[in-house]
Amino acid sequence: MRTFARLPLVFGLGNLLLVLACGGGGSGSGAGGSNNPPVVASIYAGGTSTNSSNLPVPVYWNNGALVTLPVPSQYQGGGSVNALSINGNQIIAVGQCNSVLNGGTELTIPGYWLNGVWTGLPPIDISHNASATSIIVTGNDIYIGGWCANPSNVAVPGYWLNGSWIGLPFTSGLSSAVTSINIAVNKVYAGGNDGNNPGYWLNGAWNALPLPVGKDIAWVQSIVIFSGDIYAAGNSYNSGSFVYASGYWKNGIWIGLPPISASSRSNVLSLAAATSGVYVGGWSMDSSKVEVPGYWLNGTWVQLPMLSNSNGGYAASIFVSGNNVYAAGACPNNSGVSSPGYWLNSVWVGLPALTYGGNVKSLVIQ
Repeated sequence: MRTFARLPLVFGLGNLLLVLACGGGGSGSGAGGSNNPPVVASIYAGGTSTNSSNLPVPVYWNNGALVTLPVPSQYQGGGSVNALSINGNQIIAVGQCNSVLNGGTELTIPGYWLNGVWTGLPPIDISHNASATSIIVTGNDIYIGGWCANPSNVAVPGYWLNGSWIGLPFTSGLSSAVTSINIAVNKVYAGGNDGNNPGYWLNGAWNALPLPVGKDIAWVQSIVIFSGDIYAAGNSYNSGSFVYASGYWKNGIWIGLPPISASSRSNVLSLAAATSGVYVGGWSMDSSKVEVPGYWLNGTWVQLPMLSNSNGGYAASIFVSGNNVYAAGACPNNSGVSSPGYWLNSVWVGLPALTYGGNVKSLVIQ
């Protein structure tokens, strides 16, 4: 079972709506199963697949075809794709490579692959972890959100603009992060957390969002600007009672989303806003403690079918195009192997994977 974690999954796109990641599609085989929808758009998905050596491999899928990305030889721990951006003939896959240090400790190295070529991003301190979580491209400028641990091993929030690190203000000594980055009307929105507090940076200035009632820890997972409104999806909990709440803020007002079971919890991973409503993807735990994949549409839960009713799944990325709703993520099969894929209008489309399965973190539809 996964933990209620802050997953590095968010980025914004386009003009119709913005989501925490986009694309993914085609037929599947191996761990992913098989389902062949008609191809009516270019569907890209980014994520990770585990090879026969049990190492995570950074990958993306182009209309269902699996593409593995090279990991430089100095990084022996594999890697992952956390976000995708498609710009003309450029495929930009943002993520990390893992360096194995003496003693077996892994060090995460942020960077991106541009049409398959790796470019590392400079951290604050080369001896500490850093992560690239999200991307948005406007004109010739590439913004990549994330965080870097400083020499005191405190995570510093910020983003890379065309490869140069721009740190953002945060409460000294409290680890903070950018999990989602977006641009609207020439303004840069970077969603995440300042210590235990949720919010976003607007052109570098911190805007705190109110903690849900009874909660003392929260964070923004995805930030979207649509029709002048600011949507920030996120999660929260009480550090004493471990009572969780998931939902989103609309223009600073918290809107809670009901879990399947009142005694269980949910996890929000992605948000899309469109004229048809607000779609929030993730998972919700049922009374049997199974993490059920699905999304909330204007506050109403829509459950997605699972490969195994006992193993659950999750929707890490959601995208709305016309009358079509795409939700990408992973579903463990009956053997417990994580199968990458996406649901198109609630029909599962499996994607091919390496030996031990995989997952989709980012979806782009063009």
